[in-house]
Amino acid sequence: MPFTYADLVSITLGAMYSPSSWPDLAVFLQELDTLTSPARAAASLRGLRQHLRLNGRAPYEQVLEGFAGVWCLDPINPDHPSAWARAAHRADRRDPYFGRPWIWFGSICAQWPGHDSDRYLGPFNRRTANTVLVVGTRNDPATRYQDAVSTSRLLGRGRLLTVAGSGHTSLFLSSCADAHVSRYLLTGRVPPDGTVCQVDEVPFAEPAATAQASAHAYLMPSALAQAQRD
Repeated sequence: MPFTYADLVSITLGAMYSPSSWPDLAVFLQELDTLTSPARAAASLRGLRQHLRLNGRAPYEQVLEGFAGVWCLDPINPDHPSAWARAAHRADRRDPYFGRPWIWFGSICAQWPGHDSDRYLGPFNRRTANTVLVVGTRNDPATRYQDAVSTSRLLGRGRLLTVAGSGHTSLFLSSCADAHVSRYLLTGRVPPDGTVCQVDEVPFAEPAATAQASAHAYLMPSALAQAQRD
């Protein structure tokens, strides 16, 4: 079974969610690049087989269903496939490689059977009883930091907490941010305006040898893994 361009985009997108996986991703991409060289393919193939851990299929997780349940019911979505195709094309021009997959992930909403009769569609600038804390990570690959900034300004009572790091969401990335969020949830207190929290760890701090040993534990796609077995 071939390893495709779509596989590469999907794996890279998934690995970008967590900076702790970046060293493994780097090793994986290097070995994948080596496999494209016939002169070194045999040696790399032996290395891949040594590191591969094939433990059978993982239990089924209802990630897609939960994702679609929110995406399809909260906003207003088009019900014609052509609208999603046009949106995917625009997204790919604006955000190459990763723009198109997000649109196609949501295209299931064109035929989603659920309906939420009391969803809230705005306005979102009304003054709330309490200040709404918005947390944004500067290099979030899935939810742009710029959107966190604009959302905090749109809200009638919004306060932005910035995490100077990478990865999707801020939970367990920064003890500083975790402390502010916990205080907010327990007492309603928001951090001072303009607060920026640093992350506790930075990518590639782990020794390269350790990263290489675990590179294939979860990044190796099933398609490529099967190809190595055949």
